[in-house]
Amino acid sequence: MSSHEYDGDYFKKTRSNIGLLLKTMRPLWGRWVKIIREYKGGGRLLDIGCGEGYFLQYAEKYYEAYGMDVSDYCISEAYRRTKKTKLSTGSIAHIDHGNEFFDVVTCFDVLEHLDDPEAAVQECRRVLKSGGMLVIRIPNISSLGANWKKEEWFGYKDTTHKSLLSNEGWLSMLRENNFEVLSVFYDGLWDTPYLKYIPRLFQDIFIKIPSLVLFSLGTKYSEKYGENLCIIARRL
Repeated sequence: MSSHEYDGDYFKKTRSNIGLLLKTMRPLWGRWVKIIREYKGGGRLLDIGCGEGYFLQYAEKYYEAYGMDVSDYCISEAYRRTKKTKLSTGSIAHIDHGNEFFDVVTCFDVLEHLDDPEAAVQECRRVLKSGGMLVIRIPNISSLGANWKKEEWFGYKDTTHKSLLSNEGWLSMLRENNFEVLSVFYDGLWDTPYLKYIPRLFQDIFIKIPSLVLFSLGTKYSEKYGENLCIIARRL
């Protein structure tokens, strides 16, 4: 993973592919903070691959928040959106903190970009305290969207995605690296369009937006009906 791949153009393209709502919908990130607080209500939180800082806007209200990203563009944008978060440019391969420093580590849309995601999981474990929480979100290759759209599905279409494992593959990786999986859920069908002959606007209105709204209100979808696999695991 190199910084030049994740400049402003990459994020503009991502928004175009997935839809601006997925990245910036405020209730969605607020919902994620609420989910995480059910397992760890406070302490130090590190958001790896923090992007433009949308999640950290919420997280810093409840945690001593840290954010890191390989992209200088992202860090500059995150500075604009956060008030208290400590931000730095860096890679998940070498997290610049000591052992057992964090209570929570979040990796939204990160591990699929890596050649060796297991090494990254091990590095996350190193900086987590015993009993600390690892929260990850990765593309769900078992979703209806992946089956319907094939090479046009967001998980396959993004050329920076290097590791698209089966859901059991991700869960096994965590368990083999001394994590206890506490929760597995999925985030809805938002990768419109799905149906070739129906205008995308209608699919956004009747599929994407309801999926995101319901997730923000607490719905956790089953495997087929979520484009991302979401996992919360405890460091043993």
